[in-house]
Formats: sequence, C-alpha cells, structure tokens
Amino acid sequence: MVLDEEEISAKEDDIKMEMERLRKEKQYDLVAFLITNPLKRGEEILVKGDKRITEKAFAVKIQDDKCSIPGTLSRKKDFIPAIGYFCNTIYEL
Repeated sequence: MVLDEEEISAKEDDIKMEMERLRKEKQYDLVAFLITNPLKRGEEILVKGDKRITEKAFAVKIQDDKCSIPGTLSRKKDFIPAIGYFCNTIYEL
C-alpha cells in the first residue's frame, strides 16, 4: 500500500526484473505485484508471465507489463478469487 506512486515508479524496473527472475526460477505461469493506493480506490498491477489470466479476469489490457484495476482494494477478497477462477478457464482453452 502506497500513497506516493513516485516511490514505486522509481523502483519499477528493478521490481519487474525481480518478478521475472522469480517467475523463471519457480516456473510460475504468473507473478503479480499489486500496488494499492487507498485514495484512488483501486490497484495498479505489474504482471510477468501469462498476461491473459489478468486480462480476462478483470477485463483490462496490460501494456508494458502493467495495468490499473479500478475498485480492487483487497488481494484476498477481490484479486485472488478472480485470478483463480480465470486460471481454470484459460488453461482449459
């Protein structure tokens, strides 16, 4: 959770690099880094891996490994259930 988005922007390249390293090392399909700003009532997300999961789950388009998900404030209540549901639909294709 951050109030100062510039703090994350300054570290974005390092964060993405570490996410990709982790994804490859652990052989994950998806690594997501959620950035919550409670004043904006939504999350920005950095994504590495299979972007279709996030795009389908939230009806968003990921560009440059990131997107905004309006109205999503909770990883446990909003993000994880949607991702879990659409992981199943993606891999059934």
